Amino acid sequence: MERGDFGPVVHRYELVKEVHYNLLGTVGPDDPVEVTEPWPMRLDPSAWPR
Repeated sequence: MERGDFGPVVHRYELVKEVHYNLLGTVGPDDPVEVTEPWPMRLDPSAWPR
């Protein structure tokens, strides 16, 4: 997570063959995201301090 111009953003990555990471996408401050790794959870940047 990092702070973008309009609030927090989340960068999603996946580990490939335990060698490098591929960027899956970036989620903006008003876009909740569901992740399954390392365990299922929902991240909601809109609830984080801006």
